[in-house]
Amino acid sequence: MGLCKDDSNAFLRDVGYNVVRLPRDFLPPLSLIAKQGDAIEYIGAIDRLIQTPSSPLPAITNGQPAAGINGNSTSRFKLDLGLKILNGLIAGLGGNALGIGVNFTNAKSVSFQFSNVTFDSVTALDVGNYLRNSVVDYDNPLIEQYVLGNGKLFVVTERLRSNEI
Repeated sequence: MGLCKDDSNAFLRDVGYNVVRLPRDFLPPLSLIAKQGDAIEYIGAIDRLIQTPSSPLPAITNGQPAAGINGNSTSRFKLDLGLKILNGLIAGLGGNALGIGVNFTNAKSVSFQFSNVTFDSVTALDVGNYLRNSVVDYDNPLIEQYVLGNGKLFVVTERLRSNEI
């Protein structure tokens, strides 16, 4: 369910990543994402799911270079759609894109390239070991609907980041 088809999203899916549509720095590894029907939401960190942990949380490694993704360009968008996307990106990062179209008076299309891409990660086996002997808080009504109910619960194990578009 996207705004438009973008080759960079397809590229990221092909190498095993899901795209979060709005920039969210609060979604590090060990975050829990819940899905029920079409609704997907962040529900907290994995340690909030555990009533009695069996061990300390797995270590997160931050700022690793993402060499296979650096420099990847998006497909080209018609100028009006590209400016809307750029405006959304700037607004999502807390900026103001008022009047951004003035700088593109002779352009017919626009594309985006992400540089300085790094990733933060936690080893999936370490997450499994952490959960193996921990006591899950099954009595929490929110957790109950995803762990025992019809929903699905996902643990974020990697997060890509770029500070340059």
